Amino acid sequence: MFEESFETGLGPEWEIRLTNHPGASLTVEAGAVRIHSQGNRCAFLERALPPDVGMVVARLSPGNDNGQT
Repeated sequence: MFEESFETGLGPEWEIRLTNHPGASLTVEAGAVRIHSQGNRCAFLERALPPDVGMVVARLSPGNDNGQT
């Protein structure tokens, strides 16, 4: 099993991808990835997975985005 907790921040294998338009940010705070974005923008993390990984599970907390997550 492969697990990423982000407790110590992002490792060098992670790449932050942000929209080319203003209004999106991605930070790591208290072991969680936090994305703040205006509508019609994108922000995400990307990395290569180990070869034996067959599935990815992510927990999302929409916070107060009015269901736009």
